[in-house]
Amino acid sequence: MRNSSYRKLAAYSVLISVFVFLTAFSDLIISTPYKQITSSTAADEYLVVVTYAEYQTEDGADSRFADLVGEVRASLEADTKVHGYSIRRDLFSNRAWTYTIWETRSDMEQFKFASPHALAMGEAPQVLETASFAQTVISTDALPFDWDQALILVQEEGRSYDF
Repeated sequence: MRNSSYRKLAAYSVLISVFVFLTAFSDLIISTPYKQITSSTAADEYLVVVTYAEYQTEDGADSRFADLVGEVRASLEADTKVHGYSIRRDLFSNRAWTYTIWETRSDMEQFKFASPHALAMGEAPQVLETASFAQTVISTDALPFDWDQALILVQEEGRSYDF
């Protein structure tokens, strides 16, 4: 009888521990450090673009989303017109964010409509549930931009789209 009580107590302890762990880490979010691509600070202002996405998780959509993000990220690394970028993801959900910093709107538009970014945008209805986009212009003195600023911007000024 006593042994049975200990087993029940141990089982409850495990369940409580799992609940506490899942509650504590339900919003475990990681961000890449800001990756500066160009060292130019010739501009007086920079364009900041912030995106938020909730991606689909069924039928391989999450894997395709990850592939598209990887392709877009690789093209950012090769783009000499982007000042820099950072990527953020919630490890236990389907939420992801990015922010990019550009010297000119024209530079951002060229990237946006070129492959692989244009391809990723074309596949958005197959991989995303919702997305929000926001932009702002900051002075050179406001660099480096950070995630606190990015999250406020996309929450307060973001244009949202459901797919």
